[in-house]
Amino acid sequence: MNVTTSDEAQHETHVSKTKKSGLMSSGGLGFTVGSTSQKVTTETDSNQKKGSVIGSTAGDVNLTAGGSANIHGSDVIAAKDINVTGSDVSITAAENSRTDITTVESKSSGLTVSLGGTAGSLLDGMAQTAKSAKQEDDGQLAALKGMKAGLQGVQAQQAGELAGLKEGGSVADAFGVNVSYGSSSSKSTTKTQQNTASGSSLSAGDNVNLTATGKKEGSQGNLTVQGSQVDAGKNITLTAKNDINLTSATNTQTVNGKNESKGSSIGAGISTGGWNVNASVNKGNGFEKGNSQFYTDTEVNAGKQLTLNSGKDTTLTGAQVSGESVKANVGGDLTLSSQQATDKYDSKQQSGSVSGSIGSGLNTTASVNANKTEMHSDYQSVDKQTGINAGKGGFDITVGEHTQLDGAVISSTAEADKNTLDTGTLGFGDIKNKAEYKVDSQSGGFSTGGTPFEDQLMGNAAGSLLTNVNNKGKDSNTTHAAVSEGEIILRDKANQKQDIPLLRWQNLLKHHKYTQWLSLQTHNMNKLI
Repeated sequence: MNVTTSDEAQHETHVSKTKKSGLMSSGGLGFTVGSTSQKVTTETDSNQKKGSVIGSTAGDVNLTAGGSANIHGSDVIAAKDINVTGSDVSITAAENSRTDITTVESKSSGLTVSLGGTAGSLLDGMAQTAKSAKQEDDGQLAALKGMKAGLQGVQAQQAGELAGLKEGGSVADAFGVNVSYGSSSSKSTTKTQQNTASGSSLSAGDNVNLTATGKKEGSQGNLTVQGSQVDAGKNITLTAKNDINLTSATNTQTVNGKNESKGSSIGAGISTGGWNVNASVNKGNGFEKGNSQFYTDTEVNAGKQLTLNSGKDTTLTGAQVSGESVKANVGGDLTLSSQQATDKYDSKQQSGSVSGSIGSGLNTTASVNANKTEMHSDYQSVDKQTGINAGKGGFDITVGEHTQLDGAVISSTAEADKNTLDTGTLGFGDIKNKAEYKVDSQSGGFSTGGTPFEDQLMGNAAGSLLTNVNNKGKDSNTTHAAVSEGEIILRDKANQKQDIPLLRWQNLLKHHKYTQWLSLQTHNMNKLI
């Protein structure tokens, strides 16, 4: 018997193109005659699962199979009881997938006219910086850019005064006109892939009974619930001839991006003090790579009693089960394990430029600049602890062989005399969580040429105010294994490896505080980049 999903596949392509030409602002006190264009292409492929629904508004839902009974990405709803019986029983999650590819291509070219001369160039830069400061959302960056613009204004005044001190010079020598032709292009591509679980759901007003009989030849007699939810107003009973497996479903997301840019310009300037010819080229590229994995846990919630009966092993991995009282009879091993969500991200951007000029009197200048920014982040943490959680009725758990708790809990709000764990041996372990990030931004360069007056002026320039940003942070904590106070009976003391007093009941971790810390640091990283 199969209660399953249908596929809904979809492909979309969106293309947006914009183009401008004519007279445009150059960002400072000059203007540009040219053209700009941009093309944005987005392709989306998705495959969504649409589940089935079986329901009874007034009575029971009974699903019985001679072979396996499978409910996949679907819902079963009953006003009273839900009974599912099969040689094997599987309640599983469907997987939805989506891929997005976005490509952005930009080109621009044009003839630019701007103020020249040492002072004129600084005034033009001051206008650009002041405009950028007004558009800046971040208050601190806006203040820095405003200060930079003010310094550039003072330097423009100094430039005029210095020009007048040169032999045969005048203040007018500090001003002129530059004409240049330039072109630039850039391209970036980002690919995002997502796989997300869509779990099944069983919801009953009274009771839920899931039974794996193992009667059919070749069957395993196993009961599996994966990334799904089972709820009952009264009792839930899970029974398997062999194993009970309650596990999570995995969700993944990957991001891969790359970008590149290049540009060049050539121009000439003239002032009352002489002439110059200049040229420049620049190039940049970068990448980003991220992947995350998190889980859709299985949840089993009984309003009254939760009962687990397995002939062999019972395993909970990424699962939480609860009831006002919990009773379990496990023929083999009982294993509870929590899972860590992970998120890793790396990016790198680098660029460089070379420029040079020659002027009257064969004065030459040249400069080389390079910039690099890298970011790394790594997050591993248990978001939800796997656990058997009892209410005021307590728990009564009997295990034929070994019980293992890895960052998991057996908890109860009842008095200690209502909690009993009877097992051959008992083992436990903790899980270490961490979050860390690092941002490195470096820039450097050198220049040659010029006169002593220009060296003095440019040496005092404020161009480095917004560079050399470095930041990092990290935090960690531990997800402990724990058992609520009660009676722990160890029948095979000769093979008991760990000291049980070390498994004391501990406060459950406040993971939301850890997550809030990480969210704050991620926000800070995004601002830095």
